[in-house]
Amino acid sequence: FFLPHLKARPEAHIVNLSSMFGIMPLPGQALYSASKFAVRGFTEALWGELADSNVGVTVVHPGTIRSNLIRHTRMTDESARQPSVAVQEKYGMDTDKAAAKIIRAVQRRQKRVRVGADAYFADWLKRLSPVLFQQLVGRMLRAAS
Repeated sequence: FFLPHLKARPEAHIVNLSSMFGIMPLPGQALYSASKFAVRGFTEALWGELADSNVGVTVVHPGTIRSNLIRHTRMTDESARQPSVAVQEKYGMDTDKAAAKIIRAVQRRQKRVRVGADAYFADWLKRLSPVLFQQLVGRMLRAAS
């Protein structure tokens, strides 16, 4: 719907928000991970479709961001909320810094941006050894529960 309008402008950019889970799925997060992998795949297909146009395309993979998202989301296991909020508060990137990083990526017409140290680390580890990484994460989650 919007593509003809974007192509009519001198410059335009599409930013699709995936997640760190669009790089590395976690047990217990299958549906969420699937939707974020879909956003990633859709965006990567757009790279080719819009390569010769004035429309840039960026996929964003944020890691832990210090926001109210977890605090206000519905959870099937309410006992998991507080530890998740604590991790977010302790390790999460500030929302202003995350927004600035995304804006810089758009200005530079980057195709992909990872936001937060955890997103970089997960991407690196997943690329290094995809199967071992999934086995390790599964073991860690089982041990924690």
